[in-house]
Amino acid sequence: MVIASVEALLPKLIPPEYWERAALSLQVNQETDHDHLAQRLVLAGYERLDTVSGPGQFAMRGDIVDIYPFYDLPVRLEFWGD
Repeated sequence: MVIASVEALLPKLIPPEYWERAALSLQVNQETDHDHLAQRLVLAGYERLDTVSGPGQFAMRGDIVDIYPFYDLPVRLEFWGD
């Protein structure tokens, strides 16, 4: 038996306006500053770790960036060039 208010049982979601401000768009062949990318991910609520193991985490190792989104499968970005 669980005794709780309706508000406590409802999932806490981030307001849509926050998602719009935190959204990132990356394109193939687009140059991206790694420090700026890391800063944007932290501001969006991601935790920076050495290795990614769960939602809301990201890791940067050289030219490789692993991101585990909050509501999707993890992705790996590989950057080549200068």
